[in-house]
Parts: sequence; structure tokens; C-alpha cells
Amino acid sequence: IQTTLKEIHHLSHMITDLFEMAKLDVGHINLEIYPTPIADLISDTMGSLMVKAQKKGIVLEGSVDESIDLVQIAPDKIQRVLKNLIDNAIKYTPTDEKVIISAKHLEDESVQIDVHNTGVHIPPDILPNLFDSFYRGEKSRATTDDERGTGLGLAISRMLVELHQGKLTLQSIEGKGTTAAFSLPL
Repeated sequence: IQTTLKEIHHLSHMITDLFEMAKLDVGHINLEIYPTPIADLISDTMGSLMVKAQKKGIVLEGSVDESIDLVQIAPDKIQRVLKNLIDNAIKYTPTDEKVIISAKHLEDESVQIDVHNTGVHIPPDILPNLFDSFYRGEKSRATTDDERGTGLGLAISRMLVELHQGKLTLQSIEGKGTTAAFSLPL
């Protein structure tokens, strides 16, 4: 029964992601954009994932430049991006490491939000593929059945950021970790 419930939960999550991806592909996504305090959005998202991080022995840290106040975004969509990136960082970060979320004001009048983990390196040949739908990386990065993903999270996140005229990138440096960064125009 437990195995069946896990499978039902996984399939339900996949159906939700597929439905979201289909809406994004055809442009039928409703963006309710309004001024949003990015610090609160980051804090709320971190709070929702704090228990998961603590269970793995991972420290979540966050900081937001004081110069950033309100950002014109669809908060539900950007929170989905944040949740996906932070959840991925927690999932692939070893115990006793950190996930650091930061937001900084850039000179081109945009905000950049980084989600960095201190313990994971993604090989350069795999990095570009992570934005492809259903791509789940190499087998050694596979997680338990309880944590397996749909392979759609980064593709959906990239599309949501691009709808905000932003850009989502990944950078991984051996011995230093991996950073998912996205920019949003102010």
C-alpha cells in the first residue's frame, strides 16, 4: 500500500508538471504581475523547505541586498521557480553542507537570485542537458524513490523566468559546488 501511495503521489506530481508545461508551450499561462517584496518571497520559500533541509542535515542560508525592495513579478510563478531550485539543491547536497540563497541588485536594473550548494558538482557535459524536459541526469545523481523528480522542474522554471524577461543559468565548479542563478528585470 505504501509503494502504491508513493507511485500515485509521483504520478500526480508528473501530471501537474505536464499540464503546466503544456500551458507554457502554447502560451496559455496567466501571469498576475504586481510589485512583490522579493525578500519575503525568498523567506517564505525557504521556510517551506526548512524541515526537509534539517532532516538531511543541510543548513539553509539566505540574504537579500537592502537596495532591493519590490520587484514586478507574478509571485506564485517565481515562488515555484525558487521552490524547485532550492528543493533540487537540498536533494543533491550531501549532509552537513549548505544551500545558500542570495538576491543582489545588478547594475543593469535587474535582480539576480542565486541558489548555491556547497557540496555538489555537475560535470560540464551534463550541465546543458538539465533544462531538457524529462532529463534527470546521470545515474549516480539519482535519488531514492521518495525524492525522484519528473525531469520537468528546470524546464518549467526556465520558461517561467523567461516569461518575466529573465534568464536562468546553471554553473558548477568542482570543489566549490553548483549555482542556479536567475535574473529578473526590476
